[in-house]
Amino acid sequence: MKALKINGVQAFGPYDSIEVTDEGFLVYQGGAPAMIPASVVEGSVELADWGGPLPQPQSDPLRVQAATVEAIQRLLDSTAQAHGYDHIVSVISYAGSSIPKWSAEGTRAKAWRDECWFKAYEIQEAVKAGTMPLPTVEEVLAQMPAANWPPEPTPAPTAAPGA
Repeated sequence: MKALKINGVQAFGPYDSIEVTDEGFLVYQGGAPAMIPASVVEGSVELADWGGPLPQPQSDPLRVQAATVEAIQRLLDSTAQAHGYDHIVSVISYAGSSIPKWSAEGTRAKAWRDECWFKAYEIQEAVKAGTMPLPTVEEVLAQMPAANWPPEPTPAPTAAPGA
């Protein structure tokens, strides 16, 4: 098991593996990837072997934030997968497609992703300002907007009525 240490303190983990990218840290748990954006990690960072008991995320704001980021990303990806796409980035790539159904799904997924992350940052700012207590991951997920996936188009008739 792997972990991220920030300023010498084990902060994120345990993970099966961790990859460092330009955007942050791509972590794998049970084969499913999730991104911990570099913007949520402040200080010196090192990759390390996981040591110690499993964390209690609700007791540490950094762990709550990391777990929340992962959970929101899983929500986005699993919703896309439920509609036949590999992940949220895949469906978003269809925004503007010449196939109306795919274009509508890509456009809606892109808007929904933005709505989710905007809401997450609103919550983060409220916690930082002291106007809201540190929520659990479940409480944050409960505040995510609905996906409102586009309805399936009505198929065109194959023959003219009465023909």
